[in-house]
Amino acid sequence: MKPRARETTMPSNRPSMSAPSKLFASLALLALGACGSTSDGAALPREGGPGTRLAPGGAQDFGLFRDIVESGGIPTPETLDATGFFAEHAIGVPDATCGDALCAEASFGVMGNLLNGQACTLVRVSLATPLTAPEPDPAHLVVLVDTSRHAATSRESVIEPGLVALFEGLSEGDRVSLVAFAGEATTLAEAASAPTEPLAALAAQPFGGDRDLYAGMRAAYALAARTEEGVEPRVLVLTSGGTDLGITSPARLASLVTAQAAEGIATTVVGFGDADPVLWARLSATGAGNSYFIGGAADAREVFREELATSFTPLARDVRIRLDGGKAWDVVGVYGVSDVVFDPDAGVAAIPNLFIASRRDAGGMVGPGMGRRGGGGAILFELMPRATVPRGTDLHEVGSIGIEFVDPRTGERVFQRADVQSPFAAGVVPDAGLFGDAYVEKAFVALNVLVGFKMMSLSATEGDHRRAISIGRNLELNLVDWLRRRPDTDIEDDLSILRALLANIEARAPSNTDIPNAPPAAQWAWD
Repeated sequence: MKPRARETTMPSNRPSMSAPSKLFASLALLALGACGSTSDGAALPREGGPGTRLAPGGAQDFGLFRDIVESGGIPTPETLDATGFFAEHAIGVPDATCGDALCAEASFGVMGNLLNGQACTLVRVSLATPLTAPEPDPAHLVVLVDTSRHAATSRESVIEPGLVALFEGLSEGDRVSLVAFAGEATTLAEAASAPTEPLAALAAQPFGGDRDLYAGMRAAYALAARTEEGVEPRVLVLTSGGTDLGITSPARLASLVTAQAAEGIATTVVGFGDADPVLWARLSATGAGNSYFIGGAADAREVFREELATSFTPLARDVRIRLDGGKAWDVVGVYGVSDVVFDPDAGVAAIPNLFIASRRDAGGMVGPGMGRRGGGGAILFELMPRATVPRGTDLHEVGSIGIEFVDPRTGERVFQRADVQSPFAAGVVPDAGLFGDAYVEKAFVALNVLVGFKMMSLSATEGDHRRAISIGRNLELNLVDWLRRRPDTDIEDDLSILRALLANIEARAPSNTDIPNAPPAAQWAWD
């Protein structure tokens, strides 16, 4: 039987004012709403005020990139995950005022980019809900631990400190199951409330051999499926990297995680050592959990405590956010989620499962709290004006945003849409830029840093140190200038990482490198 569908057409926010003093009032901001529920069908209580953060899953840091830079190295571009990068930036979520379960709000921004001054046009979409999660249930956290030869050197520095911190954070009714995996999966403890049995079993477990991640995950999910009613099942995968044995296809692994997410089981992946950032981010994004890279005992304790302190309540599944560009615009990029598709006419950001992330300890919404890990995030669409457009084209029409998702309680598919307009014609960029709100302005700066890091890494990896240093120095000057006007601790941290990366590249550049005459960045969009 096909799911029922409901569609709502939102009114256009076409600007009616043109004076510069009224530009911000003219920006297109849209609010989309739909009905939602808890996983057991009970209605979520409604409360006003700021929206609770929604958890689309994926990387919650760019720790691997930072770790390489701080160690004096030059990371490859693949080590920098856009979802994780934005998760370390508390860009903020506007108040959720739509009165329904899921609210999306979009804001428009345009300015010369911070790398070479070419125009950068963004539409930032935020997701929030005015609803609060129900009182959290006790948790049954199934921890899948890598005990292969790849994890042996991290046993005392990462695995054991993390598990100790996990048990220290248990609340009344919480339980932990422990599964080890290498060539096969072994259950070490089931539904333990105290650390004695699991830690003793882990201490006796030999480390060695290759990894059958699929077999380990199936064993972990089997334990999670036996969770009693009224207890929240979760799976946390602690892995040294990829997978060597059994089913190794990333698509098959992601399919397994997706099926469990549909049953309300969130999967979080914690990577260490030489972990594969692409694989672990894909798994957690698919499973509506988080992913992290941890470099030592302090990171492990921090991440495990935060994971236990966070509760996930299912809100929507098969979420798709689509920007159809106007006839004067090309969609050239989509950032902030792992599953994206775009062509010149449209961009689509897909989120398989959307959960409400709420605190299980002191209460309240999840926000920045673990250093810079988590609490941030952004979904960004990048556009460029077309060189030629048909006669009569509306140059102010940026496009239309549509959101669709399935209400997991009713099975109803909800469609909503609204127009996005610019006060300026396509291709017109005010000298000082134009931002609809502080959220899209910070997202603009964060995206510039992300692309700058990637372009520097790529240029240096290919041996073009001149270009890498030129990009870095241009970005450094513009970040310093922006921070004078908009102090921000996240961007200040980015600036410190940028300077360290610049120093690493300069140290490796040949002595005859002509830095003052280095060519500017040739392109902006990271495609």
